[in-house]
Amino acid sequence: MRKLKIAGTVLLVISVVLLLTWKSIFVTRVLVWNHVSIEDYKIFPERQIEAPESTYFFPKDTSKLDLENLNEDFQDKFGFQNITDLNHLLDATESTAFLILKNDTLIYEKYFNRYDRNSINTSFSTSKSITSALIGIAISEGYIDSIDDPISKYIEEVKGKGDRITIRNLITMASGIEYNTESEVFGDEARAYYEPNLKKYAMDFEVGEDPGNTFEYNNINPLLLGIILERATGRSVSKYLEEKIWKPIGAEYPASWSLDHQGFEKMESGINARAIDFLKIGRLYLQNGMWNDNEIVSTEYIRESTSLSEDPVLNNIRGGDFSYKYYWWLYPRPEGRNDYWADGNLGQFIYVSPETDIVIVRHGKAYNYGGWPDFFYKLTNELTN
Repeated sequence: MRKLKIAGTVLLVISVVLLLTWKSIFVTRVLVWNHVSIEDYKIFPERQIEAPESTYFFPKDTSKLDLENLNEDFQDKFGFQNITDLNHLLDATESTAFLILKNDTLIYEKYFNRYDRNSINTSFSTSKSITSALIGIAISEGYIDSIDDPISKYIEEVKGKGDRITIRNLITMASGIEYNTESEVFGDEARAYYEPNLKKYAMDFEVGEDPGNTFEYNNINPLLLGIILERATGRSVSKYLEEKIWKPIGAEYPASWSLDHQGFEKMESGINARAIDFLKIGRLYLQNGMWNDNEIVSTEYIRESTSLSEDPVLNNIRGGDFSYKYYWWLYPRPEGRNDYWADGNLGQFIYVSPETDIVIVRHGKAYNYGGWPDFFYKLTNELTN
């Protein structure tokens, strides 16, 4: 009996030490790395995403962009003060990369603030939009039966509390899962970014309200989608991305996905790649999931992902200007244009304008301007006039 008591005490001490160790790792990360950076790929473990043997190169013709005409009356056209041209704007806002694809031709590609074509950029929430594509592929391949499946069908640990939450609820940010944004240090924004065991953190969620009732941007949602993808496909999310998208679109460079301490992808933020390959993600969506003659993502799924929802919960977001669908922001305009974009922290954008046949990628060290989507919209208009 004495041996059993000693063994029990030892196990208790070990458990407390392990708990404190994990907590200390989290607290240390928050205190030391408390300001996010586009170079955060350097501080996390990562899983490599290999480039294909055959690379796709965009036709390039910068003469198709008439900068003189674009820069004429730049301040009046775009509402800037003391900004005289496009290059000036991009440099002044700490942009690092800006690429424009029009009619399938690269008409503008420039890098700023000591970045170049080979520079790696952390995507932040742009990775959510790419995760959405992976969900569409997994549905097409039969790994996931339906976007309306309850998440507990794929994650046994959440049976009971997760029975009413569907994949659709996760991918539209309407899961009803509680998400604390009040505390900067111990709130869920920090936890979803720095926790060393993201699966455990995500599966310990509490339901705050009925799913589907409220839009709330919540980084637990993509973590749960990552668990579903991993278990449904039988491989890491990084490997699935490599096989199903990265290699088929002829990515020019390898990429990586940042991990927690358990080897699980940071689903909310962690794809690290070059601007030119993020532009290919935009082209894939512009072509409705097709890459040349191959369907990479279901055309039906792409159209559903980027079309306005009839659900009022997903409309009139951010003061009524924007809508949201399957991890893409939508920009409905009065004249019927429906541009959409992936939006990552510090101003990482993939902007897709189907009606003008334009894709824009902007990366930067900071937003430094709150109206990027409106600027992209005005810019696409200028480029088609």
